[in-house]
Amino acid sequence: MNFKLPDGWASAKIKDLIGSKGLLCDGDWIESKDQDPHGDVRLIQLADIGIGIYKNKSNRFLTKDTALRLNCTFLKNEDILVARLPDPLGRACIFPGDAKESVTAVDVCIIRPMNGAADSRWFKNIFNTPEISLTIGVQATGTTRKRIARKKLEQLQIPVPPLQEQNRIVSKLDSLLASVDSCKARLDKVPEILKRFRQSVLADATSGNLTEDWRKENPNLEHAERLLEKIEVDSDFKPKFKYEKQLSLKANDILRKWAKVQLGRIISVKSGDGLTAKQMAKDGKIPVYGGNGINGYHNEGNVEDETIVIGRVGYYCGSVHLTPKQSWITDNAFITSFSKENISIGFLLILLKATDLRVNDSSTAQPVISGQKIYPIEVLLPPLMEQKEIVLCVEALFSVADQLEAKLVEVQKRVDNLTASIFSKAFKGELVPQDPNDEPAEKLLERIRIEREALASSKNKSGWTKRKKSGRGEKTKSKKVEAGEDSEPATKPNKTEEAIQKGEYTKRTHTKAEKRFDKLDVLKVFRKAIFRQNGIDELTLLKLTGQRMGVKRLSQQIRDELELYINIAIQRKVLYRDENGYSAGAPTIEYYEDDFLIKTLRSVARKGWEYQREHLVDEAASYLGFEKASDAFKDRMKSVFRIALRQKALYRNGQFVGKV
Repeated sequence: MNFKLPDGWASAKIKDLIGSKGLLCDGDWIESKDQDPHGDVRLIQLADIGIGIYKNKSNRFLTKDTALRLNCTFLKNEDILVARLPDPLGRACIFPGDAKESVTAVDVCIIRPMNGAADSRWFKNIFNTPEISLTIGVQATGTTRKRIARKKLEQLQIPVPPLQEQNRIVSKLDSLLASVDSCKARLDKVPEILKRFRQSVLADATSGNLTEDWRKENPNLEHAERLLEKIEVDSDFKPKFKYEKQLSLKANDILRKWAKVQLGRIISVKSGDGLTAKQMAKDGKIPVYGGNGINGYHNEGNVEDETIVIGRVGYYCGSVHLTPKQSWITDNAFITSFSKENISIGFLLILLKATDLRVNDSSTAQPVISGQKIYPIEVLLPPLMEQKEIVLCVEALFSVADQLEAKLVEVQKRVDNLTASIFSKAFKGELVPQDPNDEPAEKLLERIRIEREALASSKNKSGWTKRKKSGRGEKTKSKKVEAGEDSEPATKPNKTEEAIQKGEYTKRTHTKAEKRFDKLDVLKVFRKAIFRQNGIDELTLLKLTGQRMGVKRLSQQIRDELELYINIAIQRKVLYRDENGYSAGAPTIEYYEDDFLIKTLRSVARKGWEYQREHLVDEAASYLGFEKASDAFKDRMKSVFRIALRQKALYRNGQFVGKV
């Protein structure tokens, strides 16, 4: 924050704003195999989180038993959901609740203030400000897909006004942003209105309504039937339909000099020439036209005049474009020919755009049209002079629509800037008046801090103390002794020691070769044990791990052995350790960077050996502590293999790969 905080405001980290009974954690790591379309628990996903709005788009579920087995965090109304993946990164909304109990995905951060220093609406709005979005973007990591770690979100520094002022600001924001959203919604309708306007202009132009007054002022026009006769004898154009008789025309005096004709009498079409993207010249200046208009550039053309292009196949089948004088038309489009002396190219473009050229397409798969399908289509042809007048009228009306579109873009930019300006004023304390009677934010933060410390202290119940052993903190139960009582020995020999003293048992010395657990198995159990845990101490981690490995009592020998693997787990990002304790490192393959995964592949591959790629992927999954290589893991490793081969970290020999 590069501005002076108003009186009564404070600056604090996100984690310091959560009340003593609040929550700040990631969602749950729920794989496809855990989901059930008939489940009674809703899985909220990234697609549900919009910028300030809950979109309610996903349709994923799991059973209540699965949610409990995975130790999922159930959402509550008014929880803030923050997306740790794009797009955009860090967007936030308030969860409004659902008919079913709900949990959320691991890439969503859950914030539940619970009597904290900021309410849910304040959190939601501040996460969606341009300044915070920019800060989150800078702190994001990842090469293929950027993400923000929850621990980095916790450390974000944000301005905190007094709680009463927060409520006033949020209420004002709701009112102003509602007006802005309403304005945006109305502006968003303008493009569709302009589209309908253009369609209406084309319809009037090709039906005679647009030039009705002009015809009254110009009664001595040559009948369009005369044009058809001239087209029949035009040596430069050969019509596809022979002239037989005039088609029936509605009895309308206004249109008495128009003719109804089939397209095949006034145009002919042929396919362009094939040209793939690879064949196009990189430095070409001549546009290449396909069915959807310009799709590249080349250094030569196959037409030398302005040409009407009709999309021939696919989604853009039937779309109409006009090329410049020199261009290349591919075989995905038709080149249109016509009698240039008797038909205006501008009018023909209008006529074809106003006509449904796919009306005779009956294909059920990919749409496609041909000359035989478009030639029978009936259209109205006006006299040549009126064609030219129609072009002038359409160009004038379309020009007005173009100007409105340009102004619309400017207005939309201003409205977008208005939103940013409102947020800026809100979080600088300039949106609503301040009240000197409000409790300063510093006092509120201090009270929350004291409550949290008191709660943490209460967990250390009477009779439990801490002692250090070999540099580690360990909890041990101590027994209080009343004055005058005989006290028990400080330590009591166990059964093994008694047996040794009696000569009934020979104490064994355990060597490295006699380790009880396999390293990869321990890494897999670490990954499961730390799941959904946050900031636990080492002893708790080892107890959870031992329980999952079937250990009934965490002896010193077992503990020492498990401790050997902790640093390995940290190096491989199975675990993460900081001043708060242990947490999950990289819960899914998406959390790993490409370079780290390339190093992993090189670590599991032995020099001089060659492997099938699937085998190497399985080895990498085990190396990183995953139970197996999931579909997501395999998909990610495909791109990693390509990068490794390109960087020459690996080489390929047919179906096998090896370490360079």
